Amino acid sequence: MSATTPLGATPLGVTTDTLAPAWPAGLTPRDDSSSRPSPFFDERAGLWRVHSNAQVKQAFLDITTFTPENALLAHTPLSPAALRILTRVGFALPPTLANNGGPTHTPMRAALMTFFSPHRVRATAALASRLIDSRCAALRSASAQSVDLVPHLAWDIPARVMFDIIGVHHSEHEVGAPAVPMATFKRWSQDSLELFWGWPDSQRQLELAEQAAEFYAWLRQQVRHARETRDGSLFDALAQLTFTTRGGETLRGPMTEREICAVGYFLFIAGQETTCQLITTLLHYALNSPRWAEFTDPKLATDLVLEVLRTDTPVHTWRRRVSRPVQLGDVTLQPGDEVLLDLAGSGRDASAWPEASTLQAGRPGLRGHQAFGTGIHRCVGAPLAEMEAVLTVQALARVFPAARLDDPAPEWLNLLSFRAPLTARTLLG
Repeated sequence: MSATTPLGATPLGVTTDTLAPAWPAGLTPRDDSSSRPSPFFDERAGLWRVHSNAQVKQAFLDITTFTPENALLAHTPLSPAALRILTRVGFALPPTLANNGGPTHTPMRAALMTFFSPHRVRATAALASRLIDSRCAALRSASAQSVDLVPHLAWDIPARVMFDIIGVHHSEHEVGAPAVPMATFKRWSQDSLELFWGWPDSQRQLELAEQAAEFYAWLRQQVRHARETRDGSLFDALAQLTFTTRGGETLRGPMTEREICAVGYFLFIAGQETTCQLITTLLHYALNSPRWAEFTDPKLATDLVLEVLRTDTPVHTWRRRVSRPVQLGDVTLQPGDEVLLDLAGSGRDASAWPEASTLQAGRPGLRGHQAFGTGIHRCVGAPLAEMEAVLTVQALARVFPAARLDDPAPEWLNLLSFRAPLTARTLLG
């Protein structure tokens, strides 16, 4: 499909299995690496970009060669003034989950997985459905004709669902104990994304660092409250975590406050902002599909979500650092080399995905995409994010079967590792 093809038009040769048309290249800031070798040196990022599906999987699985230690480092080096702001509140991101390849990773992840178990995800579906259905009903009652769906269906619902599953107090307008407005929490998390994965200049860094410092200080209060009250939350569970070998030998003492805050900082950002971004991206595809009204079918909606994750996952890249010489394609990477795993590009790798640019129902191996990572660092919240996205498109298609997108040129969030439209203006019909 060419860059000039209107979004929503059906390209020639589309099969009946097509769920939605490909996204025209001119509309999205997508990095199309398909014509380049894998890996190649990305001058803008200053990293080796890996977009082969097989190579991305290899890097995720070989954590000894491709270490995760740089995963959460600020991509744009922070100025001394910005660092002083963070130091003021004791800000630290020691190795915990995404940036940890050591022996403490497994018990930390296991503790987290008890909160994101299949049973808890299924139980949380009731809350997600109730919130989504109530927002759709409000839109119908308001008789709005054209509306941006992001504030209604993507902005805060993923946050509320995440807080519920990990046992953190929340209401429609507030979160935490002590409570802060949901709008404040969202500003903190979005500014943190820009601080660590954006390209802020020195003045912007100061503004973002102030928000990150406020966020971290609030997180410390949450952790201390959980420890003091034994409230049954994730923070409470992490505070009780012990590190032992399978033989019962003690590896080290309990998690420190800094470690628990580091888990919370990344989880509170990634656990809901990425779902918001997924839902927004999904709406652009779904509402341009000639099969929109059919997405009430859970199987069809699930296939669409998986295909959008494959081709345009909002977490479109992730970083690794090379620890020893390794051959990828025609390139020998050296110790210290920084690698950018192109997760979205790997989903468009024609050698792994026949007709890669077409979103197809029933595509074989649909769950083989790299959007959530692979191996021990696979996203623990993947089933929750997928569930929320499916429920959103199902409910909206059920209530507004004649809806269509009216947002031909949305603004984009476009960071090193996070990318999505910022709006989804829609004619509800």
